[in-house]
Amino acid sequence: MISKLIGGVCVVAATSKIGYKKADKYEKRLKDLKSLESALWLLKSEMEFSMPVLKDAFLICSSLVQKNIGDILLSVSNKINDGTDVVAAWCNAIDEGEHSLNNEDVVIIKEFANALGASDLKLQLENIENTVARLKTRQQNAMENYKKYCKMCKTLGVTSGILIVTLFI
Repeated sequence: MISKLIGGVCVVAATSKIGYKKADKYEKRLKDLKSLESALWLLKSEMEFSMPVLKDAFLICSSLVQKNIGDILLSVSNKINDGTDVVAAWCNAIDEGEHSLNNEDVVIIKEFANALGASDLKLQLENIENTVARLKTRQQNAMENYKKYCKMCKTLGVTSGILIVTLFI
């Protein structure tokens, strides 16, 4: 009897953990989008007022945002420093970096890189503003998904565990 109870608790704990991990993905995506937006605003400010070399602007911004997005910016700076062009450095850093962004988010971010460093300052600043506007839309989508699915995933994880235990007892 005790072994069934322990087994049941383990099953409920495991399915609950799965549900909470799935819900956590929605929250992480939302945080990453907000952090990326902050990073782009910081980059815009650096480019507009300080006018450092692009690799230095990425380096400065990398220390001011959430860790995983900051790591991506740091990687871009390092890749540019090693001689990689800006577009390739940005795209490689996004592909290699740890983030919770979905494919549509990544496409927007990679499109941002196409005009980065290839045009005059005014067009680059406009590119940042346009990308931020597009990311705002993605943030709203992420917030809707978070509100809609986060609680459902958690509840589904717990209740599916209880259902499994009930069926096997």
